[in-house]
Amino acid sequence: MTYIIADCGGTHCGDPELAHRLVEMATMPIFHRGVRLKGIDAVKFTVRDLANEMSNKMASASYKIKHSFGDTYGEHRLHMELGKDTLLALKAQSFKRGAEFILTLCSPTLVKTYAPVADKLKVASRDLTNIPLIMALAKTDKHIILSTGMADDGESLEEAIKAIERERGIHGNLSVLHCISQYPAEYDVVNLWRIHDYRTSYGYPVGYSDHTTGVLAPSIAVAMGAKIIEKHITLDHEMRGTDHAGALDMDGIRRCIRDIRNTEKMIAMSSVADVKDATRLAREKLGRSLAWARSLKAGATIKPNHLTMVSPGNGLSWADRIKVIGMSLKGDVIRNDIIQLGELNG
Repeated sequence: MTYIIADCGGTHCGDPELAHRLVEMATMPIFHRGVRLKGIDAVKFTVRDLANEMSNKMASASYKIKHSFGDTYGEHRLHMELGKDTLLALKAQSFKRGAEFILTLCSPTLVKTYAPVADKLKVASRDLTNIPLIMALAKTDKHIILSTGMADDGESLEEAIKAIERERGIHGNLSVLHCISQYPAEYDVVNLWRIHDYRTSYGYPVGYSDHTTGVLAPSIAVAMGAKIIEKHITLDHEMRGTDHAGALDMDGIRRCIRDIRNTEKMIAMSSVADVKDATRLAREKLGRSLAWARSLKAGATIKPNHLTMVSPGNGLSWADRIKVIGMSLKGDVIRNDIIQLGELNG
């Protein structure tokens, strides 16, 4: 089944209480037509080492905008960080509620401390060229998920994969996510065909990290072969901060999971027997059977123009007309009655 990740990285607004509420919302039971569906598989948070995150100029740049939590960009980013104790508590909550815990680590300096906390590790799109980070992650035993939203013509993704393979060997514990780093992403730039390209080019499981609004793109991605879906979630689209616009609220989560799980059913391989069983009743009721095109008297010889096809479909087929033509009737028959072989002499 598709592995679904709820990305909480930018929507907790730096508030541990909101982070716990996001985990609770992400792991709520999802029902469709009275049946409980397999819900979200993992929640994801992001950890930055701000001392090694950005230049002094970028950190001190004015950031007095609608969604800022500080006067400078550095102050904003500092506000958004969650401490290790909070992350450990979030992992415990996730585990208790049946979800894995994924961390996006943004610096090699974080790997020793935080990799043991995570079930899987994510490389953000902007760090696809951060080979020191990728090499440090590759030295762990954790599954690595590479996001490609800022990949160039493919060279940066190939370089990242090769760095992991040098450490772990070919076909290491790795997945690749197609992604468009636009927030929210417009439909005409999403290019879901990249899922197919990555599947055929690299041989690793491929998924899709979605930044569009709504729930359409993830289910289409699953139909195109995505094995992982990542989507931001939010408690309120109107909250101050980043990533809320393209995120899912509780109703969006329910609809997204419903559509993904139903898509999985629709693209699953079915045997001929399964199809026949599913359509049997409709075929019997609405299908066509050989019938009399006109009323005829006993002794009449059956000709092609005496035959028609009417419902239900539980009688002779059109191919069976060769069994009927040229035979004679034992008794009278009435127009539109289904033909029975016992009515014929022969």
